[in-house]
Amino acid sequence: MILNETEDNNYLDQIRKGTLQQGLGIGCDLDNHYLFKSNEFDVFAGHANVGKTDWVIWHRVALSVKHSLSFLIFSSENRIGGLKRKIIEYKTGRNLEDLNEEDFNEANRWMNFKFKFVDTSRLYTARELIQVFVDNKDMFDGVVLDPYNSLKREGGQNGHEYDYEIASEFRLFCKNYNKNLMIVAHGVTEALRKKHPQGDLVYIRNIAYDVGGHPIPLSAADIEGGGKWVNRCDNFIVGHRYTQHEEKIWSSTLIHVRKIKETETGGRPTVLDKPIPCEKWHQTFSVNGKNPLQQPNEIHDKTNAILEARKKEDKEIDEWKITPEDDLPF
Repeated sequence: MILNETEDNNYLDQIRKGTLQQGLGIGCDLDNHYLFKSNEFDVFAGHANVGKTDWVIWHRVALSVKHSLSFLIFSSENRIGGLKRKIIEYKTGRNLEDLNEEDFNEANRWMNFKFKFVDTSRLYTARELIQVFVDNKDMFDGVVLDPYNSLKREGGQNGHEYDYEIASEFRLFCKNYNKNLMIVAHGVTEALRKKHPQGDLVYIRNIAYDVGGHPIPLSAADIEGGGKWVNRCDNFIVGHRYTQHEEKIWSSTLIHVRKIKETETGGRPTVLDKPIPCEKWHQTFSVNGKNPLQQPNEIHDKTNAILEARKKEDKEIDEWKITPEDDLPF
């Protein structure tokens, strides 16, 4: 089939006039590099214990709060109740135990309206899961599939060819239905053995930290299935933490943006040794010291009052300092 010669003329005209719609951000430095785009296929990868699910859920909550987006979550390695708890705590900025009945009911209603969950009591193939997405397409703007390697593989093909086909089908789902799909991926075993050379530096908020001897962030080829995923996806993001670092950066989830396919609609890769630091603190992340979910609404006003009281009780805790008692994305 040959496309009509007028296909995508509107896209070209929007670029020419400077009216091309940009992706959606959450109001922080992350928006300079990664934006939510409704017809794109994203991959988020990282080693074990870097807080992949934690960060992805937080980012989707922020998008929902900022832009009223809705999401469908498939998460086969996490208890659904645990994910619901994270969503409520990110929305309110408070521990579940600190919510009174009124605030809990309000946040719970919001969560049930904005977030739906796939039943994970059975195994799915990728194609079966895509069909679930299609059948329920009117319920959400974006999907989180966490993780890809938990899906059942169909027989009759080698793994390499199968993954290539599935990655292509994920892309077609996004394009055909104008949805965003983010899959969460693990690194291969060999990637765990790769260490920073002695003297390697990483820059976090303009401060250089020596990370020599620590595991390096994943490259695009380090995830299970290899480079086919960065070839097929629109955007490729890596989350990393130096979990055994002696300085306070062990608590920061560092975001490396490896690929942005369409920079015309916003975003660009990060500098290799200058990731975007996202620091977990009291049921939220701050990005370069800014909390995108700090809002002037009733729940957040109460949250801010609680946090101010905590800071007065312990003068050594500055606005974004992590303490061992905090809930970290382990």
